Amino acid sequence: MRPFAFLLVALLVLVTAAGCTSRSFAGSSGWSGIAVGSDVVYVGARTGRVLALDARTGSQRAAFPPEGQDPLKGLYGTPALVDGVLYVPGYDGRVYALNAADLSLRWQYPIDISTVKSIVGGVAVADNLVVFGSSDGYVRALNTSSGLREWEFKTDGVVWSTPTISGGVVYVGSLGKKLYALSLANGVPLWAQPFEAGGAIISSPLVAGSRVIFGSFDRQVYALDAGTGRQVWSFRGGSWFWHSPVTDAQRVFVATTKGVLHALTLSSGQEIWQFNLQAPVISSPVLMEDRRLAVTSDGGIVYLISTENGGQVSTYNIGAQVQAPLTTDGQTVYINAMNERAWAIRLVGRQEKLWCINTKDKQIC
Repeated sequence: MRPFAFLLVALLVLVTAAGCTSRSFAGSSGWSGIAVGSDVVYVGARTGRVLALDARTGSQRAAFPPEGQDPLKGLYGTPALVDGVLYVPGYDGRVYALNAADLSLRWQYPIDISTVKSIVGGVAVADNLVVFGSSDGYVRALNTSSGLREWEFKTDGVVWSTPTISGGVVYVGSLGKKLYALSLANGVPLWAQPFEAGGAIISSPLVAGSRVIFGSFDRQVYALDAGTGRQVWSFRGGSWFWHSPVTDAQRVFVATTKGVLHALTLSSGQEIWQFNLQAPVISSPVLMEDRRLAVTSDGGIVYLISTENGGQVSTYNIGAQVQAPLTTDGQTVYINAMNERAWAIRLVGRQEKLWCINTKDKQIC
């Protein structure tokens, strides 16, 4: 059974929420997003290698593991680039710290045989700690210099949510339907009890001021008080919420797995507008520097949408499913598509493809 099919079957066993997408997702060996540096971008390819690509041309500069060595089992979580180090979560249950310049290995956790189950979400880095969740239900924090474990916290379920760190607090969800607030310093729970939703939480929480916002497989988007974990508002959509919401400080943007993008008021969760992408969405959208929203789906079309009224500004057809979160430097959106191609498309100003590379054979497309 291929990795995505295995993950989906496991999810269906673990999750009791009703409903699904109108279209099944493709099997894969990963849907890692792209980390953006000043002149290099890093992509977790479906071949099981992390590639360092020239940000201007897409040409390959380095790879991990190097050619000639066995690839990784799979790459689902987006790497994090911090202070010249690239932190990579592997589906093999390891976190790799790589030198960003040449992708040489600094350390890996665990050092030898993995005692950690598969890592599907990404990592978060702050205050010399790299934090991640795994399928064994633990949230762990590692020392960024040594890779040694500083603390771990056991949740009540599988953790596929990428943690969010804000103000010394780690916010993370679980397939056990709960959202946790943990001390970044020591992993101690900070709320009297975790918030319990009606379905699994895969969404990476969004922290906006004093609120924590996330979607669930119970078809709800929740806003909680960041200090207490108490619910402030909720919004019910027509299907699961998988990806991570984004905000422009006035509105929250989040799409269902049936492809309906909702714009909600940050203050109350009231819907302002909606846009139908006509295909399942698990890829997280991004805000461009002109405050327009870039979003895509399994339909293979990248939409640029007005945040004010939900009007379609432009589209770009890449002809492939996208399940990895989008990444942007403000003007250009970077896409890791399911057909083993990575794209850089400028959406601000003159819209154009900057480059496209086949991450399997390294040929420009």
